[in-house]
Amino acid sequence: MTIIEKYSDYSIQTINYFITHIEDAINSRDIHNLTNGKIDIIRITKEHPLVTMMASQLGQSRSAELLRSNILPAIAVTPGNADNQDFGMGLTMSEYKIDDDRIAELRVVYNLPNNASIQSQGLITKQQIENIMAQYKRRGNNTLKCHVNQWGREEEVNISCWSESQDVDFIMDNIVNSVLADLRAKFPGDESPLRNMKYKTTRGLTNFNFGRVLFGSEYNLTFLNIYNNYTVFMEEDITDFEADLSYTTPGEE
Repeated sequence: MTIIEKYSDYSIQTINYFITHIEDAINSRDIHNLTNGKIDIIRITKEHPLVTMMASQLGQSRSAELLRSNILPAIAVTPGNADNQDFGMGLTMSEYKIDDDRIAELRVVYNLPNNASIQSQGLITKQQIENIMAQYKRRGNNTLKCHVNQWGREEEVNISCWSESQDVDFIMDNIVNSVLADLRAKFPGDESPLRNMKYKTTRGLTNFNFGRVLFGSEYNLTFLNIYNNYTVFMEEDITDFEADLSYTTPGEE
């Protein structure tokens, strides 16, 4: 067996998946008027806003007021550590021959506009797809095979909303809650990318470390994410010798 390429995909790229849904929800709302003209932009980040503020103050002479104006209000989506991360390891294994339909699926990923778009679908690169397509073109239909190991793990995500205003925190909290409610409402059984999603909310948080009271809400959610590991390979070709299929019956000259 000769391995051509190895790659993986997943039901969702966790952090970017939730950031995208929250960004879409924020962009569809009239934030300026919801906040009585106080806020036009709510930042959506991969780093907790209080961590960002602390890091920004280190070695900086700028005032906390200026730092806050550039950072808050913000909603952050960060990874957590679920209790049962190994749940479902090695759920199923399968194998199939690569045909025109499989190549067409890879071509769709290949034609995505940038690396970030490709990585939203899986851990694969354009170079890997090019190699698979080239080998397929050279060797013909059904000569390449793919071994698939599907597995799953429980993942944890933390969503944090922080601002300098209780009213703005209330608005952000409700927007996040509406996003999660939409995701749960779209749960059509096994077709949903979010399996077994559960979450809890902690409201009324405060922080006094930056010269003013900051107000926050935190969401903690878990769900089962499904992964696939792919190994594209071909059987070894007989190239070094010709097989001799003749034989002599014992006792014959």
